[in-house]
Amino acid sequence: MSQIADDLENKERKLTLPSGKTVLLPYPFREKLLFKDVIIVLLDVPSNIQMNENVFGISRSGQILWQIEKKPSPYKTSPYLDLNRDGDNVKVGNWDGMEYIIEPLTGRILQERYTK
Repeated sequence: MSQIADDLENKERKLTLPSGKTVLLPYPFREKLLFKDVIIVLLDVPSNIQMNENVFGISRSGQILWQIEKKPSPYKTSPYLDLNRDGDNVKVGNWDGMEYIIEPLTGRILQERYTK
């Protein structure tokens, strides 16, 4: 499974899947995690662009399945900064100290907590 993850490439905004199919993302990706049926990507959005919902779930066939839901923030700009595996789920943290556990296939937020 790690070999497949290592085969994913970041070429500008293009995510190349192991099958050779390319997915064009709105911005380059910073991190990626491979699960059985979905690849989770964290986009590296330029600082002059406001896009707090910078986490996507992409199927192995290249279909964008979901984009993380919009969450309230005391800050105008509060993008997600990290992406980690948490058992069978994904853990993401944003700039204002919130951490979310996400179900990878649907993008549904299962838990949230403040970490700062």
